[in-house]
Amino acid sequence: MALTATEYKYIQLDEQQVPYIAGTTMKVIELARRLRAQGLIQ
Repeated sequence: MALTATEYKYIQLDEQQVPYIAGTTMKVIELARRLRAQGLIQ
């Protein structure tokens, strides 16, 4: 999977423009869902 850098240091985009956390296989939406489930964000 080829990732493209963005202006955000820790976010990269895949071929379908899905944002991932840099250096991982975690999608940004997965992280947001986990934080929301724990009540850390609304």
